[in-house]
Amino acid sequence: MEDEAEGVALALVRHFSHIARTTMADVPICNPDLFVEAVGFHRRGERIFGMVVTPWFLNLMITGVKDKPLAEASVGGAAAYRLPAGEVDCIVNSVPDLGRVDSCSLFSPMDAFENQEAARETAAHALAALFHPLPEDETPARRIDTPSRRALFTSGRA
Repeated sequence: MEDEAEGVALALVRHFSHIARTTMADVPICNPDLFVEAVGFHRRGERIFGMVVTPWFLNLMITGVKDKPLAEASVGGAAAYRLPAGEVDCIVNSVPDLGRVDSCSLFSPMDAFENQEAARETAAHALAALFHPLPEDETPARRIDTPSRRALFTSGRA
């Protein structure tokens, strides 16, 4: 099982390393102290999760597994995943040799990171936090406030 997660990690590193050498080479938003690296890829049920660090982003990446790939979806569309720490909104992407890969951006650009070790540590901590359930009293809830008629007409001013 973990061999499959490692395969996904390697394919993503190959894909984004190519982009780093070509399309993103010399782009000013890239942090020259960083390189492409996969962090913490593992299988949970029918999904593979992990983080990818690049000189221009740090993203959570989600794929299906060989016997249960993610359903076809339009690239650029939205996908939501319920993780122990709450719901995560992703963007649908397609990666050669992998097919659909959904991503959630945590950082972009990456200028806040002094070095690769800091980016790697942040990726590992963020991944661990996503799979650690929040205590009941801290669980985020989506709340929709319905404004009063007065607030609609006064833009919330009293």
